[in-house]
Amino acid sequence: MTKTSPLDPMAQAASSISSAGDHAVKTLQAVLASRQAAAQVAEKLGAELIATGNKAVAAQISAAAAFAGVKTAQEAVELHHQFARTALEAYTANAAAVTNAFAEAFQLARKPLEARYAEAWKAFPKI
Repeated sequence: MTKTSPLDPMAQAASSISSAGDHAVKTLQAVLASRQAAAQVAEKLGAELIATGNKAVAAQISAAAAFAGVKTAQEAVELHHQFARTALEAYTANAAAVTNAFAEAFQLARKPLEARYAEAWKAFPKI
């Protein structure tokens, strides 16, 4: 019969606590990496949205100047149609860019979390 030291359960408990702490640190690192990836895409998206807003303001100023020179109702209708078409095209392109940016952010943000989950899943004993 093997004699066990009264410190063995304490050593096992300390080891378990240390292991749980290591697990928590790695998980936090994965969360931070995920957040950083999403923040980089958000920063890029913000710059794109500002540029799009500046283009829209410039187009509106140009359209207002063109409307000031309209002499007939037909010219006004044509000018309005042209402005509405280009504004809708710009909106559609911007909406597609925003959708793609969110998809990219999701893909980049989930990678560190998925990797951490897979690592943790292998580390824990199966029940």
